[in-house]
Amino acid sequence: MNFVYPTPAEMALILPDLVTRSRENMLGLKLFPPVNRNTFKVRWVQRDNAYGLMQFRGIDGAPPKVQRTGTNTFLYEPGVYGEHISITEKELLERAIPNRPDIPIDVSDLVLEADQLILDRQNTRMEANVWTLLTTGTLTISFAGPSGTSTYKDSVTTQTFTASVPWATTATATPLADFQAVQQLSVGHSLDLGAGATAYMNQVTANRLLNNANASDFGGRRGQYGATLNNLVAFNSYFGGQNLPQIQIYDDGYLPLPVNGPITTPTTQFQKFIPDGKVVVIGKRPNNGPLGETQMTLQAMMPGGNAASGEYRFVKDYARGINAPIEVPPKIEIHRGYNGGLALYYGNGVVVMSV
Repeated sequence: MNFVYPTPAEMALILPDLVTRSRENMLGLKLFPPVNRNTFKVRWVQRDNAYGLMQFRGIDGAPPKVQRTGTNTFLYEPGVYGEHISITEKELLERAIPNRPDIPIDVSDLVLEADQLILDRQNTRMEANVWTLLTTGTLTISFAGPSGTSTYKDSVTTQTFTASVPWATTATATPLADFQAVQQLSVGHSLDLGAGATAYMNQVTANRLLNNANASDFGGRRGQYGATLNNLVAFNSYFGGQNLPQIQIYDDGYLPLPVNGPITTPTTQFQKFIPDGKVVVIGKRPNNGPLGETQMTLQAMMPGGNAASGEYRFVKDYARGINAPIEVPPKIEIHRGYNGGLALYYGNGVVVMSV
């Protein structure tokens, strides 16, 4: 019995197009793009700040010595992620042509479909991790370990701001004053939290902003010809003039698996990456420098058994003993995964607003 499916090299040739199409609308992976790093732990090095002013030497005086700035190394255990999908014996045999054992059984479409599904789940996991860390500061994942349920945790430190009046209280909320306060959090950090920054929120939170009726805040602001500010275009134009962040809606998310029952059971609710009442302000560094990246670290699942950074993908053929022992019943498994996590270089460049 001979099965035809893509080799790892053929899969690699196809996947870049799929990766581009799958990640193109994922804002978290645009802000913190995946980068391969040849280290097991998520790791980065940051130079200390420069303090003080040049000292007075005076005529004929010797210049005082200044201490050089040092560096800080940040590192933590990466998340280890991976999944597989099986093509069963029944699926394999149903592809066979009766009385023609000489014709290979083509299961390439099943393999690519399975690989695409795991790839989409991998991208969604990476995107969800970014926004969970940004909006809550902590990522906690429970999983079945060798000795029972275990927990993986990660955390980041950002700047935070809590509105004195929730934006849902449209009559007295002060979103304009809130953004003005956030803009001042850039002082001393070589950041632009003003017009060069972007405030990401979901549509529900944006609607509360648009519906503000406080005459002392947004509700009392007018455009050039006296019109109220009642859409995002007008708001962003006004914000730009006030040196405040530009608003961008991000309503994407995912459907969690139901706790019980098949995955088709409609018992789960769409989970947005940015919850209601949360605003993530991403500041602008000098020369548009990145605030961080999603590091894909070393793992030992590459073809040939060599450790390398990045994502792994391979096929295990239990029918013919390729990359796996021969087993009964025969099956083909499609594997994919990665190790890594979010490296947030400048936590001060992110302000999480609870509004």
